[in-house]
Amino acid sequence: PAQHADVWVPSFLPRDTKGPSKAVDTEQLRLFHAGYATRGDLDDAVANAFHQFGAYSDNFSFEPGNGLPGRVYTSGQIVWDTGIDEADPTLFLRTAGAKIYGVKTVVGIPLSTPLVGRIVVGMYSRHTIPENMAMAEECAAELMKYSPEPKWK
Repeated sequence: PAQHADVWVPSFLPRDTKGPSKAVDTEQLRLFHAGYATRGDLDDAVANAFHQFGAYSDNFSFEPGNGLPGRVYTSGQIVWDTGIDEADPTLFLRTAGAKIYGVKTVVGIPLSTPLVGRIVVGMYSRHTIPENMAMAEECAAELMKYSPEPKWK
């Protein structure tokens, strides 16, 4: 039932981006939007709305524990949220965008990858979909098939 997906990856911010030093501050881990994809079988208006939501999400990054990507990253557990277009912005920081673009349900899936560590995949729908953890776990298992081991192992 998911119509759109995005990926959030961890990274460390530079301590001071204004000065010549680009040292990494290991206390400033944030999750950054790494891209999105929308199903190809949607009508143009829905596909465009999801494209706009993806572009909107590019403006966000999350500390561990904050927002859906941060909560999923920290807990290592799947999170299924409905009504995100009406959610408390402290739990889903992109509530305003969800309302504008008609997004109602999100499933956040943590994935362990050999090269990056834990990433978060968000799967979105414009429908209110009741929680189904068995389906979410099946999706996580399918996604893990696309996370190959590095060749040097």
